[in-house]
Amino acid sequence: MWRGREEEEPQRPRWYSFRRHRSGAVEWAVVVLFMVLAVVVLLGAVAVLVVVVLLHPRAPYVAVRAASLYTLVYGQTGVLDDVQVTVWVEARNGNAHSAAYFSRLECRLAFAGATLAVLCAYPFHVPARGILPLAYVARAGRPAGRRRQRRHGGRTPRRRGAVLGGG
Repeated sequence: MWRGREEEEPQRPRWYSFRRHRSGAVEWAVVVLFMVLAVVVLLGAVAVLVVVVLLHPRAPYVAVRAASLYTLVYGQTGVLDDVQVTVWVEARNGNAHSAAYFSRLECRLAFAGATLAVLCAYPFHVPARGILPLAYVARAGRPAGRRRQRRHGGRTPRRRGAVLGGG
């Protein structure tokens, strides 16, 4: 009996046969490599999570706790002649299991846009859950001889480390 085109049975899709295609050694090596890489990344993520959850690491920091201005002398021309300041700085480490090492500490003391002093510390360490107080006394100003020359109109180069207003 004749069937028309409309009545034809639809063709079933062919299933992919693994017998036709064989994977090569290079393809399997790439698959194994990526699987190993995925396992390493997952283990690294778990290790970081364990460290953060169990150890609660905190960043060590340095804070200025107090400062006192003892001397502030301006000359008649409005130039800063003398300043003396005491600064108390505190290095704090909140970690319970590890000490913190500060290899360089440099604080610049500035007034009216001019750097008056640079406060430096040698390398130091702060023990676990420890505090290390640091005290600085900074003095900046023109030497007495320069003051006299300045008043008489003479010009001398500035000392290195002392920054003053004027010129």
